Amino acid sequence: MKHEITTYFVFSDELFKAMNISEDSQIKMNNAEVMTVILTAARFFGGHIENARNFLKENGYIPDMLSESRLNRRIHAIDSSVWQNMFIILQQFSV
Repeated sequence: MKHEITTYFVFSDELFKAMNISEDSQIKMNNAEVMTVILTAARFFGGHIENARNFLKENGYIPDMLSESRLNRRIHAIDSSVWQNMFIILQQFSV
């Protein structure tokens, strides 16, 4: 589980860099962390975002976790093309 969560973060971070998507320097959680929450929820928690959010915060993966509502807004702020590219990458690596 630990290796998969780390892989989700690294792939997400590299994808945002490759797509040249920059972020505000004042953010609490970066886009790669936001995407990691969703991928972790899908893989280990049956899609339940709140359970994944709590797990990642409590186990120190993402110590500066956003509230449920703010995380939801950040999830929907990520362009669909980024999600599509991430799913293509994950499919190719069978993660």
